[in-house]
Amino acid sequence: MKKKLFVFGFVLTLFLSIACIASAVPLLVNYQGKLSGISGPMVGVVSMSFRIYDTPTGGTPLWEETHDEVPLNNGIYNILLGSGATNPAYGDFDITLFSQDE
Repeated sequence: MKKKLFVFGFVLTLFLSIACIASAVPLLVNYQGKLSGISGPMVGVVSMSFRIYDTPTGGTPLWEETHDEVPLNNGIYNILLGSGATNPAYGDFDITLFSQDE
């Protein structure tokens, strides 16, 4: 009886552990944009920084991330925000937030 109870508990724990791992949400955001200048869309590879603030101007960033080699395809870029962050974007997202891209 004890052996059956132990096996049942072990299988249940294993199942719940696998379910938790499978349901983990990646902390990445797919972010796209287009860069253009006076002569049209930019081309090449650029360095870009992304920041999130809780005020529209100034202040200290709540989160920031820099990508050194961002390829531009006819001015269009595609970044996975969160893939290079040194400070994770955890916090109160029930407030208005402002982004800055440079």
